[in-house]
Amino acid sequence: MPSPTLRPPRPRRLSAVAVGIAAAIALGACSAGGTAHPTAGAPASARSAPAARGVITRAAAEAVLDHYQATNNQANARRDTKLLATIEAGTLYAQDAADYKLFKTLSKSEQKDYGSPFTYVDRHLWIPPASSHATWFAATVTASTTKAHGLMIFDKEGGSTYKAVLIVYKDKGESLPEIAIDRDGWAVVADSAEKVGRIAPAGLHDAYEDLWETGGRKEGTQLSAATKPVKDAQRIYRTAQKRGTADGYATKKFFATPPVSTKVYALQGADRSVIAAFSTAHKQESLVKPQYRCKVADIVPNAQQTALGAARGFVFTDRFLGQGLALLTSRSARLTDVDWQFVGVQSVPCPRAG
Repeated sequence: MPSPTLRPPRPRRLSAVAVGIAAAIALGACSAGGTAHPTAGAPASARSAPAARGVITRAAAEAVLDHYQATNNQANARRDTKLLATIEAGTLYAQDAADYKLFKTLSKSEQKDYGSPFTYVDRHLWIPPASSHATWFAATVTASTTKAHGLMIFDKEGGSTYKAVLIVYKDKGESLPEIAIDRDGWAVVADSAEKVGRIAPAGLHDAYEDLWETGGRKEGTQLSAATKPVKDAQRIYRTAQKRGTADGYATKKFFATPPVSTKVYALQGADRSVIAAFSTAHKQESLVKPQYRCKVADIVPNAQQTALGAARGFVFTDRFLGQGLALLTSRSARLTDVDWQFVGVQSVPCPRAG
């Protein structure tokens, strides 16, 4: 399984990276110490001035998006986590702050490209009505640099400022349905606790992480098997079970962990589907087998693990945060993209002799 790849600054990354540490694990002798209008495309009657209020005005939402774009470009150029924290929160901020820490592991050409500015084009704002009591709004955008199309979520829960909390770009070959609007032109929010077919949006984290923990024998059976995120997770699980890691000297196991946020953002599709954006997380444990542990070999950290503080040892626990996009219908639950980021590692050295 490949090492995690540093994600380019928003919005260049197109699809989920393969997540895990294996290819960079090596063994050595064991040492002593170890906007478009939200109603675009809607009937003319729906495009008339709304009678009800939205959670934010369209002008204000556009300003939020403009401010995010400009500030994100500045933060990326300087890798300024404090500045980034003024416009991002939740899973998105944790992922991007990790990007900055891993910047030195990039090649010179990648480092040069990292801070190049971008813009969001082909914008469509999806603003819930005030009556929904939502603390967030969404935008579908296209990145000027890659032409990638994605869904952005801005939330002000717990504060007075809207910050970007999730940005998920749809995978190649996937599409987003038209989002439903109400009679006043506002986006229709779906109940994240209500089942759509076999699964509720709130159950996506558990179902997806079951793919990593068991190969999908439990909650994972609720997900459609044909999508790339599901296939990738199950393939990695099977390989880990069969071969372990580090040429078989170590085992590799995955364990679900609480995501940065359990909040799921769900919108109703015009075709009665539900589009859901969610956070996910797990840890990966790489453990040298007892017969080799601190006698024959130990694990050598790769460049990314070293950048996040790992040292040579017999057990590594790597932490990953993800954000996913799902399309739910009465017949299927498709994970259309999961965007992973390696965010932390702990390593345990071999005990000192004597």
